[in-house]
Amino acid sequence: MNFQNPTSLARQKPPPPQTMAERLQRMLRHTWLIGTGLALLAAGLVAAVLYIQSRPTHLKIAVGPRGGDDIRVVQALQQHFAREKTKIRLHVIRKETGIESADAIDKGEADLAIVRRDFGMPKNGQVVAVHRRNVAVLIVPPQAPAVATKGAAKSKARAKTKQAAVKPIEKVEDLAGKTVAIVGRTPANSHLLNAILAQYGVPADKVSRIQFATEDLTTQLKAARYDALLAIGPVPSKITTEAVAAAAARGKDPVKFLEIGSSEAIEQQNPVYESTEIQAGAFGVSRPAENVETVGVSHYIVAHRNLDEKVAGDFTRLLFAAKQTLADDNIGFNKIESPDTDKAATLAVHPGALAYFEGEQKTFFDRYSEPLYWGLMLLSFFGSGAAWLASYARSDGNGDTTDLEALIGIVPRARTAVSADELDIMRSEIDLIMERAIRHIESGSLEGQRASAVRLAADHARSAISERRGMLKA
Repeated sequence: MNFQNPTSLARQKPPPPQTMAERLQRMLRHTWLIGTGLALLAAGLVAAVLYIQSRPTHLKIAVGPRGGDDIRVVQALQQHFAREKTKIRLHVIRKETGIESADAIDKGEADLAIVRRDFGMPKNGQVVAVHRRNVAVLIVPPQAPAVATKGAAKSKARAKTKQAAVKPIEKVEDLAGKTVAIVGRTPANSHLLNAILAQYGVPADKVSRIQFATEDLTTQLKAARYDALLAIGPVPSKITTEAVAAAAARGKDPVKFLEIGSSEAIEQQNPVYESTEIQAGAFGVSRPAENVETVGVSHYIVAHRNLDEKVAGDFTRLLFAAKQTLADDNIGFNKIESPDTDKAATLAVHPGALAYFEGEQKTFFDRYSEPLYWGLMLLSFFGSGAAWLASYARSDGNGDTTDLEALIGIVPRARTAVSADELDIMRSEIDLIMERAIRHIESGSLEGQRASAVRLAADHARSAISERRGMLKA
């Protein structure tokens, strides 16, 4: 019978692992290390999410023309956001016209823009708020007084005869053959005049028109010759107020406001326009003397349809909060209002803005509850897998299993031993196995239940050896 030589069993720690698999196996033996790593990973993910959520979002807003009231409103809003350190920050992109602002949305150059409804509404834009509502102020200035010249009795008589021959403008139909001064160089204002003329059967080519810039408007209108004046803007606003005052300065008679009585028909045929009224006294005492029906057109703050709903909702909330704060210093904020949120509205409202108006903005957990749920599920799955690997690694592949089998195998060998020398060799084997078990327990690679099994097998083997030794002595 061959016996295992006890001197062949090394009394030292196992050699360090050489392969990647062995190193991974040794690392997985340290359960506390795996747990700490998973905890640090979870904490890092939470910290990253919180950091991203705390950083301000920078949005680009396109607005024009340069030097207009819209630019001043947006700049005030930009400064307010920066001063209050809000979650939204604005970067202003100045454009020459509202059409260019709309193009900036469609081309992806801007996240937000201020556009005019009837001319240049972007295809990829959705409404966030009504920036302002403009009205068409169509007026006839008073006749300028005759200027006396030398020996001009005949000239004065001719002037009276000519003046009597000119038909006064009492209604829109009388604009045929006349010259209309249009405030603002945008083509949209001329298109609005064409829509009014078409409703009253006046060919557009029968009306001459002169367009003026909004800067130094009084000086320009004073030097120009025209029969009627069209100004488009909020009531009251700097442009409309200055235009009415400049027209009134042409004579002593009151300014005549032309009523557009078919404004509702114009709105039905051209939904981009709105039926509205100029209230009596809007431009001062008796200007106009009574309410005047007219048409209007709105400017909107629009956002790109792909803008995140939460970002759009936060911007809308901050916009209306700024309105309450800045309205006293900038009258332009008083004109900002919520859009039509009805499902049948002609303009689509951005879902993020709509959630704000309807009080359905989602909180952080509302938005990320599902990803967090699945993240925790995956983390639990990987944690269970790591625990299984750690349990497998503690067994050292087959080391402690081999020792346990060896202890169990000593029992039948001891009961059939024929000499005390054989029993001494078996006892030495038990000592070496227990020494290795102690080292494994110390390194954490031998778990409690398996260590108990090794101790129980060792006690059983020693008992079998003692019984056989007694029998041999007898």
